[in-house]
Amino acid sequence: MPNHSYEDFFYVEDQQLHSVYEVQKEYEQKKGDISKYRDKMLCPECQIANLRFTHKTSERRAFLSTLPTSNHEEGCSYNYDLASNRAVKQFVATLTDEQVRDRLEAMLNSLLPRDIGDDENAVNAEQQTPFVIDIGARNHQPNRRAIRRKSMNGWFDKADEDNMFLFYGKVRLSVEERETKKGKRYILIVKTKRGEEWIRKTSIFRGMAQDVIDEHTTYDLAVLGHLEFYKNFPQIVTESFAAICTESQRYKIKKTSSLFYFITRCLLLYDLLFVICSYNSNSLATVSLSVSQVFLPSTILVNPYASITALSLAWWARRSSLGMVSSS
Repeated sequence: MPNHSYEDFFYVEDQQLHSVYEVQKEYEQKKGDISKYRDKMLCPECQIANLRFTHKTSERRAFLSTLPTSNHEEGCSYNYDLASNRAVKQFVATLTDEQVRDRLEAMLNSLLPRDIGDDENAVNAEQQTPFVIDIGARNHQPNRRAIRRKSMNGWFDKADEDNMFLFYGKVRLSVEERETKKGKRYILIVKTKRGEEWIRKTSIFRGMAQDVIDEHTTYDLAVLGHLEFYKNFPQIVTESFAAICTESQRYKIKKTSSLFYFITRCLLLYDLLFVICSYNSNSLATVSLSVSQVFLPSTILVNPYASITALSLAWWARRSSLGMVSSS
């Protein structure tokens, strides 16, 4: 099994993700006693493999590793060796901007799920995890590797420079405008929480893309890129401007669908009231059936013909009541 280290873990007690630095703090405050966490730290992805803690020293950071006697669920990316920088770059180059964003969204859903119990957040052995990429067959066998990941709450130092990572975390953002010889350019400032304060952690060059950001909102963020240090300050350089996904983009489709659902139902209700008022008791049964079908939550997707029939019927009744349809 590959020898991975972890910065985050799934904590059995509260069913949430936590940082290894919380365990290090407990270790320091309780003089080595981490019984609060022992045997309760699981792989942040599959939530099956047990992890163990190694405290920091003057020569190394604190880290988590898989217990030798514990196994990950089939399909978990921690079963795979890490992909090289070259392999990740070549893989990203084969994707469209939309495919890059889709993969980042899938990674974000896995790493920072809104609801831990949501089925879509679980590792499915039959569906390859988004952290694993195919770098070409070897001896007619699939050759897969895992993309490195790094928490925004973790340490950024020069030992990580130039390595490709999937950076992720809960952050606050702001936009800075810079004047250059080629015109205005924008920088996305990333802040992470330290105690009760939000401290600047890194920045992401966004070119001419001016992100619309609420500086007081906490975002789930995923970025695919590598670290560079400028004047000893870490910056994330993305492989493409599409290689970034925030919570607002992540739920854009769901929000749009909900709005469409609401507006459609309001319009249908308004028109169907004309039907109910215009038809006799014999026709009312038919209309009521159409009404009940239209207002089922999944009607538009599951039974669109019921919606179309009811809407057409409502429109005909409305036109009749207004004298717009002749008796012939």
